[in-house]
Amino acid sequence: MMAKYQRFESCLESPVYQAIIKTATEDLLARGVFSQAEVLDKTDLSVVEDSIRWDYVERMLEEMHHTELVWLRESYFKRHPKQEEQTIPGRYIAVNRKQTIGYAIASLQNGHLVKHVLMKKQHVALGHLQSAARTQAIGTRVGIPDLVPPQIAGNKK
Repeated sequence: MMAKYQRFESCLESPVYQAIIKTATEDLLARGVFSQAEVLDKTDLSVVEDSIRWDYVERMLEEMHHTELVWLRESYFKRHPKQEEQTIPGRYIAVNRKQTIGYAIASLQNGHLVKHVLMKKQHVALGHLQSAARTQAIGTRVGIPDLVPPQIAGNKK
């Protein structure tokens, strides 16, 4: 049985993780998505389900395919109209790892999911920039010297 404290480097060499990566890659290439449960069933690893570090699997797949995976929640894998998935993609995207039961690869067929995730990330980034600007204004007002203005990636001096 594998431990939750297993290091990423050792998982790279693990035959268990190699089987999971191989099966997940096949599903991603064939369908653009994979379910954790289906991958475990196909690899006969359901008995060690609680020991799998899915964040490691996600990282390995992203590095291997030079892409980003979108977290999917249970509702994605239940029968639903494709039109609804296009118009309300947030209903199918997991907000945190705890809700995640599968992944979609960033691709043209999953563009609606990728756009939704990008919009959420942009809104969060904008909120952080606005918060930093407020903190800087307060710091300047109270006389704290050498405050560095907020930087946007690619715009550093």
